[in-house]
Amino acid sequence: MMSFTDGIIPARFALMSAYTIITIVALYSRDPNVIACLPDHYSNEEYNHKDFSLKIGYFAALGLVIFELLGFVSGISTFMPMATLA
Repeated sequence: MMSFTDGIIPARFALMSAYTIITIVALYSRDPNVIACLPDHYSNEEYNHKDFSLKIGYFAALGLVIFELLGFVSGISTFMPMATLA
């Protein structure tokens, strides 16, 4: 029978993969999100400012998720006794 800790690693990998894909999709479809956070009548300067802010946030999220994936794949956060749940 599979224990609780045997299912954590596959679930963690699946969740990190899904989070990476969601972040990349959100980065490529950011125009509707930029328009949604602007008032009805906005200038081109306001649009560019919001687009830049959103782009910075998405790239920061993508960088952090890649950092987490590298730690997971290298085994640092998986097999280090101080960082695991087992």
